[in-house]
Amino acid sequence: MQLNQSPYTDLDIECWPAHEGEPSERKNYQMQVARMAQHLSRFELENQKLAEIAKRADLDGLTGCLNREGWERLSIQEFSRLKRQLDQTTSTLLMLDIDRFKQVNDNYGHLVGDKVLKQVVKIAQQPSLSQLD
Repeated sequence: MQLNQSPYTDLDIECWPAHEGEPSERKNYQMQVARMAQHLSRFELENQKLAEIAKRADLDGLTGCLNREGWERLSIQEFSRLKRQLDQTTSTLLMLDIDRFKQVNDNYGHLVGDKVLKQVVKIAQQPSLSQLD
């Protein structure tokens, strides 16, 4: 669902239970239902925006990889999942360390260091040979 879409925008108010009473009371009831649908749509849109902000907050702006907070949050979720599905699943954790990376930054500058980080991430995200078999 896109941010501007909502399941509440096309509500057919006539499908709601008939409100007993005067026609003006029914019109008032229909207007209340329509307002509630608008509020639900706004809440849904705001929740989607907040979810997107939270997602971006967990990512490193340079590489697009999880930052420390995002990694910690995801690792807690994954370890909990593994505990629940211990006999049914396997998991692998891969951590990389770039040897002498500080020297790259010191000798060639942070712009070159940024390029190195981006390239390492690009290589790490490529499918492995075992996945191609």
